[in-house]
Amino acid sequence: YTWDEFLTLVPRLKALQHIRLQYPHYPSREIESRVVYVALSATSVGTKFREMVDPWMEQAEMLLQPGENPPYRIQLNVSLGLCYTLKGQHTKANIIFTELMDNAESERESIITRLHIYVMHAFSLWLAGRYYDAKPMAKKGLQLSQTHGVSVYDIVLHDGLIYSCGMLGELRDAELSVIAIRRLLTKIPQRLDRGYNNYQAGWVAMLQADHARAFEHIRKSHEIISDACDSFALAWVNIAMAYFLAEQQQYEEAEYKLAQAFDYAHSFQAKQVEFSCWLFKARIETKQGNHENGVYALQKALALGRDHNFLVSIFMLPDILTELCVTALENKIEEDYVSKLINHNNLTPESPPVHLENWPWKLKIYVKNQFKAVVEQKEISLSGKTRKLMEILIDCQGRNVDEGKIKDILWPHAEGDKADQNFKTTLHRTRKVIGNETITLKNGKVSLNKNKCWVDVW
Repeated sequence: YTWDEFLTLVPRLKALQHIRLQYPHYPSREIESRVVYVALSATSVGTKFREMVDPWMEQAEMLLQPGENPPYRIQLNVSLGLCYTLKGQHTKANIIFTELMDNAESERESIITRLHIYVMHAFSLWLAGRYYDAKPMAKKGLQLSQTHGVSVYDIVLHDGLIYSCGMLGELRDAELSVIAIRRLLTKIPQRLDRGYNNYQAGWVAMLQADHARAFEHIRKSHEIISDACDSFALAWVNIAMAYFLAEQQQYEEAEYKLAQAFDYAHSFQAKQVEFSCWLFKARIETKQGNHENGVYALQKALALGRDHNFLVSIFMLPDILTELCVTALENKIEEDYVSKLINHNNLTPESPPVHLENWPWKLKIYVKNQFKAVVEQKEISLSGKTRKLMEILIDCQGRNVDEGKIKDILWPHAEGDKADQNFKTTLHRTRKVIGNETITLKNGKVSLNKNKCWVDVW
């Protein structure tokens, strides 16, 4: 089968189940391994086969027990790693794909096998929130493909680049991969790939703040994928549709799409899809003014995220995730995990949330009772001119304090070059202690970065 039509698999998989009941023992270990990896690959992608996945996973795990070296070992591992990824079990998936990297880089393996490993590892890394690692993994696969002229996996390798580049803010590169897939689809016009390409184009358009174009792509994606097959891709598209419908205040329709995605998540035990559903549920409830329901949904999402260490959500835009994190910290929900989510995704509110002492500030300064500085949760010592510099900046609200004014206060008797050198040395020492990004010097003006710094008297 291809990434196009999974419904034709239904009678074949049912026939396989019937044969297995008639003949419970495999004629050979090779046949057992081949049947298991093919069946596991097939059942992991379509929601029509959800009840079949776990038994095939158990058989694959049995074949891959420590000390065992079954036929089709690589294919079994790749299929099992994909299932772990879709279920949000990223630690297990990473163990498998890391161990397979020797095979991916070995010229003894077939090009198809090596590409398959790169494809699935890149996908797994992206869903685990490891964008910096997923991007070079997808690029390695594309380089191997171009070197040997084997382009069968080019579309899904570009998928990995789209998501990685998008999350890294490299939107032009993400858009180039969307265009590359579109060109490939003129040669291999598979429906699900066309549907998914529209989904990706919609996501990139959202990151570019082109909401009208994004919605049109997502609408087309939903139409194609719904018609082609009831696959796991439909859960992702339903989440995106729920977002757009809610933005258009079509809340009933949005709830229906979200319920369909929830159904997939529960039946397949896809915890990361469920995590994303609860986040969007929180967003939708909050937009309707249902604060308590929104907080409840947020609690459910973040408890799941904490338990599984999820660092990325399906179709979640940074500004929306930022708003949800602010709400979570205002309500003291999963504060440690939320801080990790903020730092990993480099989330920055439009206006610094100065009312939140529990936001993961790079630097926190307390001056009300006793002067105290905390850098990344650790109290530090500021003394001498370094402390005096910080006190001056705080007294001036941390904004555009003239360099000359600082020199006059700290070195009233120093002249010319000596004052300049003293200032540079003190600024360097201060940055070394509190972090380069927390204090800026521009056009002779010194400022504290209010996205990184919190002061109790501001």
